[in-house]
Amino acid sequence: MRKICVTAVLAVMLFQGFGAGCAWAVSDDEYRELMRTSPELREADARLNAVWKTVNGKLPNLEHQMLIADQRLWLEVVRDILVDRMIQNGTPVRLAFAAVTRVQADMVEEYLAGGWRVNYNVK
Repeated sequence: MRKICVTAVLAVMLFQGFGAGCAWAVSDDEYRELMRTSPELREADARLNAVWKTVNGKLPNLEHQMLIADQRLWLEVVRDILVDRMIQNGTPVRLAFAAVTRVQADMVEEYLAGGWRVNYNVK
């Protein structure tokens, strides 16, 4: 059984590496405007939604709930931290959101394929 939430691990790494603060985020209205004006973000968002549609029925209930909690954490915290770092490095906002969304879709797909596993059998 898969025993790891993909983004939770990423969030811990981010908090350790960058601190818990995020200097940059968008409001819901600003995000809707980005979705309206950025074909890159619309494409990435559509892909993430398509990946999530494949989740249903593929995982046991508890694991499904863990992955949903992981996605919520990504939406509420991790996405903005990653976007903030990319913007600080000169990436345009629309491209930063698109890239981070594509990475999340990749990670969920990899999780579904069994690529993210942790062995908790500590000796």
